[in-house]
Amino acid sequence: MERQISKRNYFLKTLTILFLSIILLLPTLMLEGSVAKAAPVEPTRSVDLSNGTVTLSTSGEVVRIYQSTESTGNTIDITAETNVTIILDNLNMIQPASGTASSVRIGDNARVTVLLKGKNKIVQNNKDTSAMYLRNGANATIEDYGNEDGSLELSNSGTAFDHVVLGASAQSKASLTINSGSVKAITKGNGSAIGATAGNGSPGGSTLDLTINGGTVEAITEGLGAAIGTPGDAPENQGNTVNVTINGGKVIGSNSTKENDSGYTRRGAVIGTGFGASGKQSVTLNIPETSTAELDLDGEWSTAIGTAGSWNEGTEGVLLEKSDMDHHVVANIAGGNTKIDVRSQSPGIGAGAGVKGGQKVEANISGGNISIANLNVSVKGRGPGIGVGLFSQDAVVDCNISGGNVNLLSRDGVEGVTINAPAMGIAAKHKEHPSKNLADASGNTFNLNVTGGTINAETRSTNTSIPDIGTIANNTFNVKVDGGSLNAVNQRMNVTAKNSEGQSVYPATVNFAGITEEKTAVENASVSGKDYGKDLVAQSGKLYLWTTPGENKAITASVNGDSRAYANPAVNLTYNNGFTFTEPNVTLKKAITPEELGSFSIKNVGDNSVTIQAGGVNSDDLPVLLQAYEHGTTKAVDEAQTYDAAKTDYTFSGLTKGKLYDIQAKVNGNETYNTAKKVALVIKPFEYAPSLPNAKLKGAYEASVAAEGGSFTYALAEGAVLPEGLSMNDKGVISGTPTQAGDFNVNITATAADEGISANNSRTAAVAIKVEPIKAVLSVVDQAGQPLSCGCELTSTAAKGGAAVGDTVLFTLTPCPLHDFVKFNLNGNDVQAVPGSNGKFTYSYIVKAGDTEMDMKAFMTESEKRITKIERVSEEKELAIYANDEKNESLAQLKAFVNNSITLKATYNDSTEKTGKASELGLGWATNSTYSPKGGTYEYSVSADNTYVKQTVVVNTVTAELSTLNDVIRSVNEAGYPNIASLGLPETVACTYQAGVPVNSADREVAIDWTTAVPENFGKTATETPFVFEGNAAVPAWATIESTVVSANVSISDQVVLAPVVTIKDKIYDGTKTADFADTPALDPDDLTKGAEVQLSGIPKAEFILANAGKNIPVKISGLSLVGADADKYILDLSQATGNITPAPISLAGITMENKTVTEDGNPQTIEIKGSLPEGVSVSYTYQREGASEAVELPPSVPGTYTVTATFKTDANHVVDPETMSAKLVIEEKSTGVVVEEITTGLTEEQAAGMNATVLKNGEAVQAGDTVAAGDKLTYQFAPAAVREAYVPYAFTMNGETVEVTKLAEGKGYSAEYTVKEGDTALKADAKCVLLGNFSGDDKINIIDAQKIAQAAAAGEAIEDMQKTAGDVNFDGKINIIDAQKIAQYAADTSSVF
Repeated sequence: MERQISKRNYFLKTLTILFLSIILLLPTLMLEGSVAKAAPVEPTRSVDLSNGTVTLSTSGEVVRIYQSTESTGNTIDITAETNVTIILDNLNMIQPASGTASSVRIGDNARVTVLLKGKNKIVQNNKDTSAMYLRNGANATIEDYGNEDGSLELSNSGTAFDHVVLGASAQSKASLTINSGSVKAITKGNGSAIGATAGNGSPGGSTLDLTINGGTVEAITEGLGAAIGTPGDAPENQGNTVNVTINGGKVIGSNSTKENDSGYTRRGAVIGTGFGASGKQSVTLNIPETSTAELDLDGEWSTAIGTAGSWNEGTEGVLLEKSDMDHHVVANIAGGNTKIDVRSQSPGIGAGAGVKGGQKVEANISGGNISIANLNVSVKGRGPGIGVGLFSQDAVVDCNISGGNVNLLSRDGVEGVTINAPAMGIAAKHKEHPSKNLADASGNTFNLNVTGGTINAETRSTNTSIPDIGTIANNTFNVKVDGGSLNAVNQRMNVTAKNSEGQSVYPATVNFAGITEEKTAVENASVSGKDYGKDLVAQSGKLYLWTTPGENKAITASVNGDSRAYANPAVNLTYNNGFTFTEPNVTLKKAITPEELGSFSIKNVGDNSVTIQAGGVNSDDLPVLLQAYEHGTTKAVDEAQTYDAAKTDYTFSGLTKGKLYDIQAKVNGNETYNTAKKVALVIKPFEYAPSLPNAKLKGAYEASVAAEGGSFTYALAEGAVLPEGLSMNDKGVISGTPTQAGDFNVNITATAADEGISANNSRTAAVAIKVEPIKAVLSVVDQAGQPLSCGCELTSTAAKGGAAVGDTVLFTLTPCPLHDFVKFNLNGNDVQAVPGSNGKFTYSYIVKAGDTEMDMKAFMTESEKRITKIERVSEEKELAIYANDEKNESLAQLKAFVNNSITLKATYNDSTEKTGKASELGLGWATNSTYSPKGGTYEYSVSADNTYVKQTVVVNTVTAELSTLNDVIRSVNEAGYPNIASLGLPETVACTYQAGVPVNSADREVAIDWTTAVPENFGKTATETPFVFEGNAAVPAWATIESTVVSANVSISDQVVLAPVVTIKDKIYDGTKTADFADTPALDPDDLTKGAEVQLSGIPKAEFILANAGKNIPVKISGLSLVGADADKYILDLSQATGNITPAPISLAGITMENKTVTEDGNPQTIEIKGSLPEGVSVSYTYQREGASEAVELPPSVPGTYTVTATFKTDANHVVDPETMSAKLVIEEKSTGVVVEEITTGLTEEQAAGMNATVLKNGEAVQAGDTVAAGDKLTYQFAPAAVREAYVPYAFTMNGETVEVTKLAEGKGYSAEYTVKEGDTALKADAKCVLLGNFSGDDKINIIDAQKIAQAAAAGEAIEDMQKTAGDVNFDGKINIIDAQKIAQYAADTSSVF
């Protein structure tokens, strides 16, 4: 009851709003109406028709035509090519019988607008004229003048009139448009009321294009001509065409007259052809989809739309039979409303009655509303709504219905006379018809093709033999139904419908559950996927869909305005006999589509459970059940879960791992809804916990992460990366050769790949894989296998982490002075060592795939050599570090620090000496001091054979201080605060250290272990005084502090604690406690649970409690209070603010380190930084030899390549950038010989190419850079190159000492020999060279040189060494004519060389 009242109130409220809206809009609507009404056009002149014929020949005129007499027989003539507007002002044009001209004549190609003002009437009394005709190319438009009272009535006065009343003249093609006003045309003769003319004997008909956009058009025929269309009784040589387009307005038409005494009446169609015209008569009617027209047609004596027919009522009927008649009417109806009364023996739409042959009608109905019904039934019979008229023969009617709403009614008369015709089809004459000689219709063909629309065909008669749709014998009625809703109301139909495939179809009565309205628009309908077209209307909830028999037919439909589809997914239609199926009634219920049952996905998979995610359900509030079933069965598992829009995740438990399940979403049906269900997901729980064996670095590897049982694919999870060199295929096999050592955790996703399984049925597991290098385990042992603590050094080239399979590892033993090498043993097997010239022993090993480690032992024996004296190399200096230095992590680290910091010199019993660290000399440092990580002073000593060296080490203490914790305020809580976490006590406390000490950031904030237990029920009531909680701070063991105890005062208040949102800007350390706000402190509105009338007041100030760098340092906030009406309900807590002070950076710009190469000289070597360090920054150095596993602090002195790293440190309030620098230090081994140096010749690079030089040591070739020893004989050989300009030496010195140059015993060239002496420290060879052949000394070789040699030889003159060497071009040790000839040949032949 309350709901009904609510609805009524809502309805009344809506009506009130609507009424007020109309009142408010009324002035606007009235204004729009007045604007929309066009002002009447002003005439350029007025003409009185009473004064005589009006001829218009000037284009552009607007001529008002009126008459001053009651009537006139004068005419209006618009000449050819004239464009003019005429206003017919209350004309009454009565043509006299003697008149020879049409009343209104529109000439060829004229353009005329006819404006109607008042009542205008034109009557033609001469049979050879028209009321208004348009000649060829003429175009006339008729409109109301603007007063909304304009009308035009045109008529002729006799049956002998052959001319059209209004339309195209003979042999013309013209256009007529009616936009407004009222136009009425009446014909009593053969000419049509509106249309084409066949009014003379000349060949060729006429064509009229008629467009009706508005107004009222009434056309009446009382003769053989059509009301709108072609003329009747036209000659064979005059074919006529009328094209009618009706976009709007109202069209009224009839073919009425008084009954004829002769017993038959022949009439033209209302819209169509005239009766009995020979030749081709064509009419096309177009009512477009956008048309708003209203058609009211009365087929009183003939067809309403189609070809003309006759009425036979006497005993001697007449059948029109003309072999030359070809009438064709096409009606394209897509819009508007058409009402037709059938009162004749002809149909409402179709082929007229009483005609044999020559009739073809095509009705294409795709929209609009068509209603056809018969009236005043008598024994003389009536035609069908659509079809062929009585008595006609050989007519063809095609009716194609693809849309629209068609209602056909054939019914008995009011006085009990039964109807003879079906609503649609071909009818027999009435059984009581008086005609004796007229046979029933025969030879006709009616093709009905239905693909859409809604059709009701009803024959409402007590004579049940008359079908709703049907035909009589001797005619063909083809019914093809592929769509639409075709309702034979009484289920009487004597033809079998087929579909396009030629299959028989029958009507299924489709009921929409819950719909009872008289008419319901159906958006679409389909049977087994076949669409039934448009404009479907359910009548009282029913559609009539024709289909073939069959099982499991899916019928679906959608109703306009209802987003929910209707469906019946499995309809069984069986046909035995009769009109329809055995059970034709089908109920469609609202269908929840599979998509509307929601979208589903798998969230995660467990061993025995799967969690899914559901959403997007649209079930009209019907509950959706989610149920797990064993796959492919109806066996449910566990209880169903009901979908909840507020819930996303649904977990199905109790499943068996490795087994498939279907998750089904289902809606149980009711009276309005179908049951709907779908398999939302196919899932499989499974176990996935793979493990992998360890891999060896660079060793071949293959292992699987595949799950047991079932089909799966495998992939790396997003972001997961296997160790370099390994890959995984989709079968879960990991293979390859790992090139990256380490411990790796790789997330691998296994996805079930069973047929039909849903996506993402996956589990991701973290799999550990360790890629291990083959580690080198090194030990120096005595012959019994016991470890030695001495200076013997065993190293390997294996990386610190180990070696890879295939790597070559070189093991090197450097014995200490106290031990001699015995052997190498690798993995329990003795191996052959290779002795070196430097006293070292090596062994090279290639790592194998089967190796797990390389356990290398160097066995040693005691040497006869021993230390007799130990002493410090450099001056004694105190070693000092801070307690937090890594060198103070343990006593062993401290001892190593001393060992690595001091270089010692040992003297042996054989008088040899050696320098190095104590450990390198086979000695060790010792102390009796007690170790403390907090610091102290330690006295270390090392001794040998009653000699010793002492060293003091000072470990300076580092003092620490804990910051004070802020007080804590909490509100009373019903549940209390059961633990420290619920109280929100801090987990850490800031710890600061003395200035100048570098401290890691991790040590600046230390954890708190709260030791005070929370009292029972603490926090349920307010505290009178603060409760003190104590704890211990985890201060580093090396820190010196008065107490590690921290405390916090905790108060419980009845008031609500308000902690403002306070954000402190991070600052860089500047030595002050100043703090700045990032934002103005503000209250969180969500915290104002006791009233919102409270604000912060005051000027806030902030200050760090400490000046030192650190994170989450408490900040003291002051200057704020609470004000407002609700302020007393709250207490302000300003203790929660913290901020960060970051260390200030110190740049080392300008500080550099450079690589250095030196030759060993027994002294420690180092590389130091260049540049001045900023204040407060210290530097220390470490040295790591190439191949060594760790760095040391003692500068090296032995040959090798070292990485020298400078580490910069400062205090906790600063940070150095960069923190380290490094450079390469190369100590080259001191040479025991003399280095062969390059020969200096004084030649340019180009000249030097003309001489080849070779150096031999004791007969074997050596190169510059090689060493030689005293006593070695060096031979320097020089030969000219095979080039045009060759050079040879004529003098040679070694270290400034002249050495004889002699001719080579064999071949061309010279040599000089030198024996290395004991005192030689260098070998500086210098050769003086001359151009071979240049005897004259002018740096040219020509005929002059030949002449001078010839002269010198002839004269026997003494020749200098340089000339002699230059002139002896044949290297025979002589200067003679032969040399002169060779030089002459050389000068003449530019291709020759010496």
